Amino acid sequence: MTKRYRPTKPFKLLLGRDMSFEKMMFTNYPALQERLEKLQKNGKRGNEDEKKHLAWLLERGEDRAVKTLCPCCLERPAKYFLAKYFFQEKRFTIEEKLVFCKSKECEKKFFSQIKPHREAVAVLPIKFSSLDKFISGKDRKKLASLLKKLFHLEHSPTSEKLLDFFSE
Repeated sequence: MTKRYRPTKPFKLLLGRDMSFEKMMFTNYPALQERLEKLQKNGKRGNEDEKKHLAWLLERGEDRAVKTLCPCCLERPAKYFLAKYFFQEKRFTIEEKLVFCKSKECEKKFFSQIKPHREAVAVLPIKFSSLDKFISGKDRKKLASLLKKLFHLEHSPTSEKLLDFFSE
């Protein structure tokens, strides 16, 4: 169903400002998932255009091509990122330099940088669904910023530019 669907414009929300589902992919990903689930439960009573658009968008968030190369090998695109959790500070660190491709060599290099007594680490795919793994809005914001960098998006892209990005 969502493979054939291709929107021609962003799905804008009536909030009095430039807010769209495309922008919400970075600002409130879990709310989009919840909204789609609710629409699917409502069956025919839900807005069919909204349902199609959301399903398409969430699907597209999982297959975006990362533009940033793995900093270890400089050959392959990055596929994973490390989210380090520091126990003492009770915070995550999510940085552009903490990404790597699928190769075993690059994976070893990044795991050698971890200090197990001070931090825990989560290895997550560079996909929008990874935003759902963080409870803190601050951590989600850090990851959203990282995703923009890794996909070579500007800091505050318009809804139209984001539609183009998800349509690639």
